[in-house]
Amino acid sequence: DCLTNANIHYRGIMDSGSCGDNLRWELYEGVMTISGSGAMPDYERPELVPWAVVRSKIKSLVIGQKVTSVGQYAFAFCDNLTEVVLKDDVAYIAEFAFEGCKALERIQIPGRMKNICNCAFWNCGSLKEVVFAGTRKEYEKLSVVEAGNESLLDSAWTVTGFCEFLDNS
Repeated sequence: DCLTNANIHYRGIMDSGSCGDNLRWELYEGVMTISGSGAMPDYERPELVPWAVVRSKIKSLVIGQKVTSVGQYAFAFCDNLTEVVLKDDVAYIAEFAFEGCKALERIQIPGRMKNICNCAFWNCGSLKEVVFAGTRKEYEKLSVVEAGNESLLDSAWTVTGFCEFLDNS
């Protein structure tokens, strides 16, 4: 037990654990990383997420490759979260996933994103910039439920897909 805590301290990891069968989370110097493969579980309430006790220490979030969704209430009320990067395989953001993240200013959404559910970004009044890392055609296929996502929809969107003029798909 002491050795485990010493290793964690030595590596500088503030906290870590699992979230679901095939996903792990790690918080290091304000950056939370979710890694592994598959869907993130949904949570019934924000206080049931595995990182609830360190929620206030999360400043930026990276959801890694092979993670396919962001679960319900997963990052709700992360008061100091300012930036979110969702890697290529994330295709779904559940209800209330980022509810009440009042400091959230920027999010990068991958081109494979298919659905952003109602209230996923409810009460995220500081959100100013949404970067859609996909083509114009992928963007046009994106489904965003309007209810509760006004801050997301009212933000400045940038579509960054390269070589759109060559995309004939």
